Amino acid sequence: MVVHHSVDTEALANRLIDALSGFQGIREVWITMDRGEAIFWVITDALTNKAEHAFYEATNVLYDEYPGAKWDLHMLNPVYFPPEHEMRQSVPARARLLKSFRDE
Repeated sequence: MVVHHSVDTEALANRLIDALSGFQGIREVWITMDRGEAIFWVITDALTNKAEHAFYEATNVLYDEYPGAKWDLHMLNPVYFPPEHEMRQSVPARARLLKSFRDE
């Protein structure tokens, strides 16, 4: 049986943004909630396999600091989409923008 602990979703979201803030290639971070689970949608620039690995390594801090928290993450890397695809089409309409890194 998996036990999920109640966690402050805003704290979890802020920690994810902190973890990714130094990472090159992040465009936007969005969030949706589904049955108490925080689902993050991260739009990136075109990332190499090595950069993808580093991206996921950066998010491991959430497992360490929020053990048992219900969350999921979808990295939307344009490498895996047709060139004409608008990446925001892959983010659910109900999602809330947490952070845009475009202006930094």
